Amino acid sequence: MSFKQDQPPVGWENPNQSAEALENKLEVRIQKFKKDGTLDLLIVVTPGPRSIQYGLIKRYCDLNGYASQCVTLDNVMQKGYKYPFALNMLLKINAKLGGINVSLAGQPLVMKPVTVRFDFRLY
Repeated sequence: MSFKQDQPPVGWENPNQSAEALENKLEVRIQKFKKDGTLDLLIVVTPGPRSIQYGLIKRYCDLNGYASQCVTLDNVMQKGYKYPFALNMLLKINAKLGGINVSLAGQPLVMKPVTVRFDFRLY
């Protein structure tokens, strides 16, 4: 996958709106992003971990086939510059865009073909 835009579009919405208003604005915003180019990933900064925006965005994106990654404002402000947080975010984004984060060096023993021999002898 290659990204065609050096400067991806950025948008902001007031989080203190009804769920219906936010969903309508999300749809309009996504259509605008798609008009500017393809929408590969929608990254959303939400006000908090249990915000109404999180569930609304995830549901909308899952039902319409868009990859999305939500992160809270607190995490961005407090942990955004820390390596473990950034690595975790990048691993999630890579997996959502079809990348491979982990691969096995060899075939595990449980996946190798096994020969089972049954010996039925009547004495």
